[in-house]
This record gives sequence, C-alpha cells and structure tokens, in this order.
Amino acid sequence: MKRTVAVLAIGLAVGVAASCGIKHLVSYTGQDVPVQSQLNYTYAVVSSNPQHYRNTLYLDHFLPSSYKDSGVLFENGRHEMTLDTGFKGKKEREVAIRLKIGDSLTETVIRFIRRVTPGHLSKRKKPKVLVIGDSVTSGYGSGSNKSESWKPNQYWAYAKMFFEVEKIDNGDKPDEYNAVFLGSRSNGGFTLHHNDVERPVKAMAEGYGGASLEQLFEPVFGNAGEKNRFYDSATGTFSVRSYLSKYRTMDDKGVRLISSSSNPSGERVIGSDGKEYVIGKEISSQAQLQAVDVCTPSIIVLNLCHNTSLENYKKNIGKVVETVHRELPEPKIVIMTIDEAGTLFPEVYPEYKVNKALYGGLHDKNTAIYNYVKENVENEKEGVYLFGAQFVMPTMEGLPTIENNGVYVSNPSVLGPGYHPNNKVHETWGYALYAMIKWIIS
Repeated sequence: MKRTVAVLAIGLAVGVAASCGIKHLVSYTGQDVPVQSQLNYTYAVVSSNPQHYRNTLYLDHFLPSSYKDSGVLFENGRHEMTLDTGFKGKKEREVAIRLKIGDSLTETVIRFIRRVTPGHLSKRKKPKVLVIGDSVTSGYGSGSNKSESWKPNQYWAYAKMFFEVEKIDNGDKPDEYNAVFLGSRSNGGFTLHHNDVERPVKAMAEGYGGASLEQLFEPVFGNAGEKNRFYDSATGTFSVRSYLSKYRTMDDKGVRLISSSSNPSGERVIGSDGKEYVIGKEISSQAQLQAVDVCTPSIIVLNLCHNTSLENYKKNIGKVVETVHRELPEPKIVIMTIDEAGTLFPEVYPEYKVNKALYGGLHDKNTAIYNYVKENVENEKEGVYLFGAQFVMPTMEGLPTIENNGVYVSNPSVLGPGYHPNNKVHETWGYALYAMIKWIIS
C-alpha cells in the first residue's frame, strides 16, 4: 500500500508573544490588549509539486501569561487563525491581523513578515546544520502523540525529513535537495516512508538534558554530569574549533572521511574535496567514525533558553555569537527560542484540569529572552538570525499528555509536560526550521 508523508496540511503557529517591550494599544471598547508591535517572521517553502502548507496562528503566543481575558479573539472570532501561503517566488510580505473583544474590533494589531522560498532555488545547496540544545533538543517527551509511528521524534530530525521528502518529490537525485544534520551525541535516525520509497534516514544533533546557555563556557554541560564537548580545556572556554578537533568525522562538504585504521583518532586523511583533514581525537574506533557526523557547520542553531535566566542569557549570548564569528566566520547563527506547552484559555479545553492548562513563568521568561535577542542580537546582515519557534507550536494540543484520540489524560512517564512538548509540536517546529534554512541558503 502506498504510504505518504502527510506534508500537505501541516498547521504552523505564528505569532508575537509579549513580556518585556509590551505596548498597550487602546481598543474601541476602552480595554487594552497587551501585544508586542515589532515585526517577526514565519517561513514556508513553495514547491513545483502541489504541496500546500498552512500557517496557523494561536492567540496564546501573542499575550503575557497575566492576561487571561477569554473574550479576546482573533478578528475571525476564534483563538486560532489559519492562513494560506498566499504568494509565490522568494518574497517576504508583511501581514497584519487585528484582535476583537466581543463583537468589537480593537486597535490592537499583530504584525509579522511571511517569508516564502521556492524549493528549487537551493536544490544544489547542502547545508551542514549543527543544532545545540537541552532536553527538548535531545527529544525528551517528543515521541508522544505521533501521527505515524515511523516518524522522527525531534524537530531537527523532522527538518531533515522534509529535505528528504523534497528530494523524493523532485526525482530523488543524490546530488540535489541535501542537508546534513551534525552531531556526536543525539541520534534522531528514522525510516522514511514516502511515495513508495522506504529508507533509513540519519540525523544528528547535540542535545543535553538540563543544559543552559551559560554552561557552554563550563566543563560540564547539562544535568547528567556529562563533559561539555564544546569546552576547550586549554583556554577554559567555549570553542567550536575545539569541538571539531575532537569529533570531526567528515570533510567540509559533509562527506565521511575514510580511514582503514582500527583507531583513526588524529589521523590525517584526504577528503572528497582534495583537502587534508584530521580525524577527531575522540574518534577512537571505526564504529565511532561511522556513528558521529561532524564537520564545519554552515548553520549553527542554538536552542538554550529553557534552563537559564534572562540575566544569564543576556550575559552570555553575545559571547557565544562573538566566539563563533571569531573562530568560524562563515557559518550563519540561528538563535532559537521556544515556549512551554499549554494555553491561556482553558475554557476552550473543558476536559483538562485547569492547573495543567495555564502558562507559567517559563512562558514569560522565554518571551523576554526572545525580545532581548530581537532587539539586541539579531542581525541578519551579520549572519545572526532569530527563530521564534514558540510562534509555530500548537498550544494545548502540544502537551505530551494528550493522546491520539483527543482525550486528555495524565501521563506519569512524561516529566514536566509544559517543558517538553509532544511530537505534534516537534513536527511543526521541524517544518519551520526546514523552511527557514531554505530561506537562508537560497
């Protein structure tokens, strides 16, 4: 039987959250609705095939957790709004959506830029993507509520899946529509099923439970006492070059280095591009040489806002960006921020316990980090991009405790359900990351 990846109607939440930098805009009814007025981004890919992606906005991501007026709606009278891609070609367009209270439209306008990329523009590009993150990146709870059992768990593995789907849909040529997701620790491999094609797909990342941005500069990364693979003991700080010297297994075209040695650590070999490379000193077996996928990245994604304070994030994000630019001037940096799962409107979900439905302090803190990066760090001319992934995640439907049949139940195997969203969220994040990468490399 023909099995196909369901990519034609993936709902993408796009929005503007609020915390620091909130502007209170006067409504026609005299009631203020606090939303952020600065422009933000959402991404989509247009293919020659009849694929149609939707952008679904969820009102929860537009407001601070202190704002719980259930009478606030989008102008369509709902808590969510679905938009079409709307235009073709590599373009960006501003979209403005008004809110309403009861039957009256307010003067509050939510604004964002929609960026759309034709898939063929980058068909011969091969981005090498290194994702660094915490337990959300490693995939804790991400297998919950899959639409199909074979699908990936983590968002970055989903991004790889969308590249593979695009490859198959466009003739399945080995030198087109490629992407390598790098890493030495987190393996997100899966077996793809799409248009009668079934094959294993590999995707890697660097995900560590409990990791925070400031820990990039420390010997231990995460809460399991594991050594920081980005830590240079000689200089006592964060270093991507040090990481490459320890874990490199590929040349900078993303092709695996070849060694006949049983212990290839530190061996000098010639890559597919004719250049000499040194295999990482931590790669001490042929099994590791095959299992680890590390080369100089062309895009570095930092997803480390969950386990840090706003003040610590402010102190360290600039140092991370500066270090990457000093050591590796070519890679683009994508700073990713995320939200907790849940909703500001529990009355829409009467089956669920209210104390499990409301946003907490994590929502506002992560939004404050997003706002800080937006105002102080984002600089696309210098290759620093901001990916507000909270804007592409479903709200209540993203909790791991929601089962396939829609019944809300308690799942004791999932710790911190607001911190670790389910597979539905990872899929929407994955599509958004894929589309953002396509925009960057096109």
